[in-house]
Amino acid sequence: MAFSLLNIKGADILVVDDDERNRRLLCKRLEADGYCCRQAANGRDALQAVAATPPDLILLDIMMPEMDGFEVVTRLKQEDGSRTIPVIMITALEDKASVIRALSSGAEEYLTKPIDATELHVRVRNMLRLKRSADHLKNHNEQLEAEVCKRTADLQQSFMATLDSLGRAADFRDDETGAHVRRISYYSRELARELGMDDDYCEQIFHASPLHDIGKIGTPDAVLFKEGPLNEDEWRVMKQHTTAGWGILTGLNSPYTDMGCEIALGHHERWDGGGYPSGLAGAAIPLGVCAAEASADRMIHV
Repeated sequence: MAFSLLNIKGADILVVDDDERNRRLLCKRLEADGYCCRQAANGRDALQAVAATPPDLILLDIMMPEMDGFEVVTRLKQEDGSRTIPVIMITALEDKASVIRALSSGAEEYLTKPIDATELHVRVRNMLRLKRSADHLKNHNEQLEAEVCKRTADLQQSFMATLDSLGRAADFRDDETGAHVRRISYYSRELARELGMDDDYCEQIFHASPLHDIGKIGTPDAVLFKEGPLNEDEWRVMKQHTTAGWGILTGLNSPYTDMGCEIALGHHERWDGGGYPSGLAGAAIPLGVCAAEASADRMIHV
């Protein structure tokens, strides 16, 4: 039951005692203080009542047949739904060992019989205030966590949109390249799956692979749009789009752009070492998946 941090009136209290007279007396005192009171005559009924409707506080007698208070509180503290409910153990036992056992079992407080009305009032009030404060803090933390998750998701969505925009930037420079980068995105992911890469890797390469030609943004029009073969100097300029792409993406501190850096730099390397810019060969080529797909796509759609 919800109740304000300062006003604990109306709190739901479960009284557990096999003696009906004791239960009635406790409930009468608690109701006089403005609390709602429920009763359970034994441990099993108490556990069922808590599972059905968790109370704000439990007053639990120790000495009960079949299932004593020690076992009840132990079970309560083992369950997620009842672990945080404060328990005040009630006992006629005055020995220190019983008190220590009650507290060690998970009880937050204890009262000894005969119960003093003032002591009952104070301890119940204090336990309810602590419970209300703990609930308030828990709810606040859950709200903060939900807000953080929402903002993180929003930032992730914004970041992915930015990556997509970077990948599509080539559309404004080269229509052929624009279609090419979209195909590479799907090819790379499917090939990564076939190679047994995990889902995170496949998702990263799906979003990072379209960035492989981002360096062409800096390629002069005279070279990028030239009809016919490039001369040696022009080819040297064209090949610079790999290092230019690496320069654009480096230092952005994201797993997607980190992968994009490697892809942009190495997607024209060849397995036989005849590629550029570094002439890497075989397994030395980072993310060879994308290099292979880029070459295959160019050949298929030439």
